[in-house]
Amino acid sequence: MKLGTTIAMLALFGALTTANAQSETSKDAATSQAAIEAMGEGFTSGMVDAGDTKIHYIRGGTGPAVLLIHGFPQDWSEYRGIMPALSKHFTVVAIDLPGIGGSTVKESGYNNASVGRDIDALVRGLKLDDVYVVAHDLGGGIGYSYARQFPSSLRGLMILDVPIAGLEPWETVKTLPFVWHFAFHQLPDHFAETMITGQLVPYFKHFFTTGTVNHASISEADVQRFAAAYTAPSSLTAGMEYYRAFPKDEVFNAAQTGPCGFPVVLAAGDHSFAALLPPLAKDLKAHGCADVSIETIVDSAHYVTEDQPEQVIALIEKYAATKN
Repeated sequence: MKLGTTIAMLALFGALTTANAQSETSKDAATSQAAIEAMGEGFTSGMVDAGDTKIHYIRGGTGPAVLLIHGFPQDWSEYRGIMPALSKHFTVVAIDLPGIGGSTVKESGYNNASVGRDIDALVRGLKLDDVYVVAHDLGGGIGYSYARQFPSSLRGLMILDVPIAGLEPWETVKTLPFVWHFAFHQLPDHFAETMITGQLVPYFKHFFTTGTVNHASISEADVQRFAAAYTAPSSLTAGMEYYRAFPKDEVFNAAQTGPCGFPVVLAAGDHSFAALLPPLAKDLKAHGCADVSIETIVDSAHYVTEDQPEQVIALIEKYAATKN
């Protein structure tokens, strides 16, 4: 093959790759906008420059600030079912984690501590004072690291249905069959991305089917929307990088032993991590968090905001209304 032909073919491949990435970005933006509009009037979206990433957020309501951090395999819209109710009492802000959905990809730094600093940049950029943080799934560790690094900026933290890397009973959690994906997502050389590219809908559907009591609470359209947030190759890699950062997260979280200065609520589904909350609460107290409460979300598995939105709304209204 002649050199000129080879160069032309490489240029064409690059152009097609760029076009596909732009197409997926446009698709995600469209599905995200549709989810915003479905919540009714009063919600706006925007971007905040956090330095190494630009964070996409959706904001609505007035009152004390509540920041919502999603998990995997979701984006900001995992909170779409509870934001309208919360906006009646709070300024509610839901974000796309760096690299996911409408937020831009970081070159590195998907560990909890680094992303926690991105969250701080977002909070300062939006001028949110005394924020209450609600974080689900792998967002829980990010919320915890943000709170540990910037304790004076928040009035409380609620962690929804997830253990914290480096704190008990983390070593036990890693041996549980239903978290098999922890190891799979951490495999090097982009192996996980290679295996699931083009299969995100059925792959994500597995998590939603096994992670809900009410399977109808996450529809086919919802799965398609969540998949769109990860379809761009760089976004899918970002999603895996959060898992590959677990070893760093373990070290960071285990090292945090000073006084928390903020109350922590651990809430989990009775069909999910609820039984593991007491040892986590005990270890949090041993690490300096004196005020730790436990709440059980009844008839719920892992995806609590979809399985039991009314219970989650009630918990947030209970704990976020005032500084505890």
